[in-house]
Amino acid sequence: MTQGPRRRASLAEYAYAAALAVMALAGALAPARQPPEIVPWSGPFPVYRVGDSSPAAARVNEPLDIEVAVPAPRGDPFDALAVATFEHASSGETYSVEAFYAGGEAGRALYRFRFTPTLRGEWRFTTASGAPGLDALSGTVTAAPAVREGPLSGGDGRFLVRTAEGEVVPILYNVYARANGALDDLGELPREEAALTSALRRRVDEAERLGFDAVHVAVNNEWFSIGTTRYDLLGSTQPDARTFRVLETLAALAHERGMYVHVWMWGDESRRNSPLGLPVDPAVPGDTGGVTGVAFDRLQRYLAARLGPIPNWTLSFGFDLDEWASEEQVKAWAARLEELLPLPHLLAATEEGSGSRAFDLGDEKLSLVSRDIDESRFAVDPYAMAASELDRALGRPLLLESNLVAQEWGADGLRRTLWRLAMAGGVGSVWRVDADLPDLGQMRTFATFWEGRLPADGSSRRLPGGELALASADGTRGVVYAEDVESVPLTALPPGARVVAVDARAPYDEIDVVPTGTDWQAPRVSDWALAFELR
Repeated sequence: MTQGPRRRASLAEYAYAAALAVMALAGALAPARQPPEIVPWSGPFPVYRVGDSSPAAARVNEPLDIEVAVPAPRGDPFDALAVATFEHASSGETYSVEAFYAGGEAGRALYRFRFTPTLRGEWRFTTASGAPGLDALSGTVTAAPAVREGPLSGGDGRFLVRTAEGEVVPILYNVYARANGALDDLGELPREEAALTSALRRRVDEAERLGFDAVHVAVNNEWFSIGTTRYDLLGSTQPDARTFRVLETLAALAHERGMYVHVWMWGDESRRNSPLGLPVDPAVPGDTGGVTGVAFDRLQRYLAARLGPIPNWTLSFGFDLDEWASEEQVKAWAARLEELLPLPHLLAATEEGSGSRAFDLGDEKLSLVSRDIDESRFAVDPYAMAASELDRALGRPLLLESNLVAQEWGADGLRRTLWRLAMAGGVGSVWRVDADLPDLGQMRTFATFWEGRLPADGSSRRLPGGELALASADGTRGVVYAEDVESVPLTALPPGARVVAVDARAPYDEIDVVPTGTDWQAPRVSDWALAFELR
């Protein structure tokens, strides 16, 4: 492969490097800090303590924490750098992850390396660190076959997931945000582990019952102090373990259901929900604070180490970015995080606006394209808007993060919009929903119909009668969708295809269709979806 010209580092990247160098120097000169004791917390993942007599075992696509207790490091315990490298014995595939600080125990510091095997079989690991007790550790983890899905990725404008069997398939990605819910203010959630798990399970249950694929959570400055969303009220420069407990518990509960978590990392500047005012760490000489400071990069490393191994989340940098962020800063953030993450994750930054106030990444899109579309444009023709924006996404999956409130659209409006976005090619969306939204059967019908039916490639078009057609590139499978009709044209279907029809307004029930003419006569006027496959 021919190498292109070497890319010059950005100012933000130089600042990252300088901050790490300063942290290392400060740590070397600082006295050892006694780590605080941690509240007993079992967590959602199994833990293997280095030195245990029993062997370490995990399952493909599911995290395992490898824990070690060491003498308290000099300086800030969050800044002790240690990396574990895992190598798969038969394939040679490698996985690298930094340690994260997990608190204190009996006067010692606890660190964990979170490992999620991607292949079954034996993985051997070794560690490297300048911190006492974290260097030259070694061991073996045996990974059993997967029973859950692997990381999300993107291709040909689709959200893709690796199944437990190892097949990469497209999925829909519609995100449930509870209106005025605790997942916009994590400080409202219970602090005790069992109560927290119960509260988060209710949110996952609601999303699943409504047919959504993911649960939304906004963090803002609670990364550093749970319950504090504004940076002007923030005192800490260290990641708050309580916030990460919420996120990893939520992700684990969603993973059990084959669901996902979509995280807004930051909010807007007008409410001080951005990172612009992150405080200076007084223990680190020369720290600038804000997005080029020690706290910001410390969070990047901690997030990659603690959440990076969990396979079922996506992350959006923030919204109203024209108020407080530049395109170059966002690209530097994504590049830094992708460098640190042990597993790939879809990263986004919401593009919106026009003219001088536009935030637009141009052709250098992130791995997930996020768009905030004016609701008036959204409502006129969701299908045409989504198809147009998907073309602009340049082959990346597209998530529409407009301020969509389901109650304002009504149950029928929500349902029909989701169908139209799916027909555009699997465009995702974020909705604020009241859990008491009626007609849940229609939402479940939508979710059930699309299981395994979204083509991995191909195109979408509007038929002459206004019906929507989505077909694979080879034309052998796809969907035709029509609203308020008693007959559906069959001209878009290949001869000899097996066809089933589903009433989108009713509980899920497949009707076999025999394509004997140019139209299929439905048993009643409704919104109909016809799935076809040529075998």
